[in-house]
Amino acid sequence: MSEIKAWDLKLIDFELEAYDLRGTILRGADFVGMAFPGTQLQGADLSEAYLHSARFWKSDLSGACLRNAVIEFAVFMSVRLQGADLTGAEAVIAELDGDSDEPPTGMSGPFHAAALRQAILSDANFESARLSSVNLEEAICVQTRFNYAYLNKANLHGAKLQQAEFVGTDLSGSDLRGANFQGAIFNAANPAWTGTRLSSALPPPFLEANLRGADFRGADLRRVDLTGADFSEALVDGALF
Repeated sequence: MSEIKAWDLKLIDFELEAYDLRGTILRGADFVGMAFPGTQLQGADLSEAYLHSARFWKSDLSGACLRNAVIEFAVFMSVRLQGADLTGAEAVIAELDGDSDEPPTGMSGPFHAAALRQAILSDANFESARLSSVNLEEAICVQTRFNYAYLNKANLHGAKLQQAEFVGTDLSGSDLRGANFQGAIFNAANPAWTGTRLSSALPPPFLEANLRGADFRGADLRRVDLTGADFSEALVDGALF
């Protein structure tokens, strides 16, 4: 595994087009505003990297480590993130997209279908992130903050979401079969909630969502608009309604 020292990489508004950085150690590097078109970052160590407003297009981050990385306002477009570790990442208003023929020039329209299957996002902050149709099947998202995020039409089949926060999150039309929401917080009045309080009305989170086999035991669903929610095949023992 090659290593590039973080202090050698304070690169702003720079572009690393089609670079082969597989397995490279980039821990703590400052990549604010940088572009990574076609960059190979499989298994790279980007832990604690500063990727504010970075642009990833047709990049491969499979198995990459982004633990505690700052990816606020970053855009991941046409990327692979399968098996990536985003534990503790700061991803407020980040956008993740599945397919685009053009590289991103800034924050764009609705993003969808990012490949995060089996990824690790525990303790990360995705407040207000655009994750429409994202694939988080079997992902580990324990204590992750998804407050006010767009997770509509997402695949959360079998995801581990214990103690995660979902206040104001749009999960409409999502596949939540077998997802583990034990102890999850959907209620802004919960004393353990850590998100930002907004005054606007919150959307019904489960409209047309598939809740078959989902585990909501101990989840706080008080004050939540449950329009269109079908809990008939979900586990709700000890849930607060």
